[in-house]
Amino acid sequence: MEEMLKELMSSKLEESASAKARKTPNAANQAQYPEEFNNTVPVITSTPLVKIQLTTIVIATQSQGYSQELFNADVIETVRFFNLEEGNYQAILLRPVTGHPEILDSVDAVRKLKQVVNKMNRSTVKEVKTTLYSESTPLSSGDIRHGRLVKEEIITTFDAYTLRIVSVGVATASFIFKALQYMMNHWSVPKKNVQFVTNGETKDDKFMDFWVSACVNELVQQVQFVNLQCYLPFGYHGGKGIKLLKTGQWNSTNTTNEAQICLQENFEDTISP
Repeated sequence: MEEMLKELMSSKLEESASAKARKTPNAANQAQYPEEFNNTVPVITSTPLVKIQLTTIVIATQSQGYSQELFNADVIETVRFFNLEEGNYQAILLRPVTGHPEILDSVDAVRKLKQVVNKMNRSTVKEVKTTLYSESTPLSSGDIRHGRLVKEEIITTFDAYTLRIVSVGVATASFIFKALQYMMNHWSVPKKNVQFVTNGETKDDKFMDFWVSACVNELVQQVQFVNLQCYLPFGYHGGKGIKLLKTGQWNSTNTTNEAQICLQENFEDTISP
């Protein structure tokens, strides 16, 4: 308990110092440009929703408000919506430790992830060739240094592949981001494109931040980010995702009825053929 209190006090002091620094003019508050860009930068654009047959991973975290039955129903609805064929999708429900709903069963989660990655590679990688090279180098001391080099060649049918990942449920364990990173790092194809579909963004936009980082660090080449709640008739509750009109900015002085009409018209524009 004492350690927890110390950590809490320390974090509050750090927050206080950070808040004070933001309110005090100093060089750290200025724009900072890197000397050079060693990585690529994301390009934000909008394209039609991809609904073709893709290898699809449906992933969720089981919680008090999200049971196995609800997950099964979401998997069925996902299969219907994307018209997925049998064998072309895999469902992963990350479960808590029995008797401890707040703790993720990491052993079960890792086992499931390895199964999924193996399935992904079986469907995209035709052959893996491993070649072993040996090398001996004389040293000035008269000794001989021996070295071995393992070269791995991966043979695929296409240069680029697209994977669909569908995140459902109402709770997001931090492990899910490790799971996404693991899948991208162990998917053995040259160029990786991802369609990420989520039932709703986290409170602090962690999904979007993750995929921006994945693009910047070249884990993937392209991401189509689909937050399903953006396409409901009235956007997010509370106005976080209020739809912008193509002809101008949102006018906060609109009456409720006017707002609903504007939102409805904009929504209809998005679904018109």
